[in-house]
Amino acid sequence: MMIEVKEEYLQKLRALFSGYWYQVSVSSVLDGNLRGIVYVDDIKEPKTGMITTTEGTFLAGNPNNREFNAELSSYLENIIQTGRHPIVPKTDDLWFYIDSDEWIQSFKEIFKSRDPFKVGRIQYIYKGITSDWKKLIKEGYNIHHADRSLNVNSLIFPDDLWERFGDSLEELLERGFGAVLIRGDEVISWSSADCFSGERCEIGIFTTEKERRKGFGSLTSMAALEFCFERGFREVGWHCEAHNWASIATANKIGFRKMFDYYMWICKFDLEQHLKEKPIVEKYYP
Repeated sequence: MMIEVKEEYLQKLRALFSGYWYQVSVSSVLDGNLRGIVYVDDIKEPKTGMITTTEGTFLAGNPNNREFNAELSSYLENIIQTGRHPIVPKTDDLWFYIDSDEWIQSFKEIFKSRDPFKVGRIQYIYKGITSDWKKLIKEGYNIHHADRSLNVNSLIFPDDLWERFGDSLEELLERGFGAVLIRGDEVISWSSADCFSGERCEIGIFTTEKERRKGFGSLTSMAALEFCFERGFREVGWHCEAHNWASIATANKIGFRKMFDYYMWICKFDLEQHLKEKPIVEKYYP
């Protein structure tokens, strides 16, 4: 049985989802700081569970729970078949994580329409004092806090930036930390605070395509780091795909330290696209 968990019970699920110590988004949902959908097999004594956030879906606990897996299969297959993600409306796939490799043996009973494929991911951590990023700002550019003081109605968002942040803009501004690089009235780069829990938070970075490889992503991320530390955070996380060389280079340039390798699993909504991408990705992640 899959039972949706109400907010007042979330704190009791920390042991069940402890395998995701490296994912602040999971802790953030359990803290009540991040929007999420949570299901378990039993409220009082949960053995198996699922959390869906803006950062993905996380499966935890006993992977051989037949009753839970049967309902989980119906739930996830409905998302895949309809192409309607419950939290991220503009996505073309379901991406998820597992807290042990034992879950792989249960994929056949959970994913009826297609076999998931995996993609390598890396977790980076930043601690300490940030560099003097202000001296790197070029004439005509400005760095602004990504909070309610930012007048977004006066700004021009390139199509790819709006596609990335448009639906979650209000949520990002309400969260109140992150940094935006602006040239005139055009948004060039946005480093968002994806989630936070205690003294930890995580940021992401997106620079409009035509302005990439100019150092704008690094500059905006360094500003975001300083803004995070100003708010009292002591550790800032960064996640990227293991083959995203640009993101890896940016993390290393700024001073992030590599901490952990892990996998993300993917089911593309479009079956033809899924079958096309799967063998290509599996060459890198067999």
